[in-house]
Amino acid sequence: MTSLVLGPLVAGYQEVFGMASVDELEQTYRRIYRRLTLGVFILYGVVVVLAVTVLLGNPIKSF
Repeated sequence: MTSLVLGPLVAGYQEVFGMASVDELEQTYRRIYRRLTLGVFILYGVVVVLAVTVLLGNPIKSF
């Protein structure tokens, strides 16, 4: 948390140099983290389905 003296200076610096605020950075981090974890779970699921298909054979073929 910034002090009362440095708060306006930091805010002005961010506006001049186009830096994102802490809230924007946190939202971006959370969005990226969410997408990465979702991607990892999807890849894990695909690998599990492929492994089961290879080990047990294609279940659709048996019908």
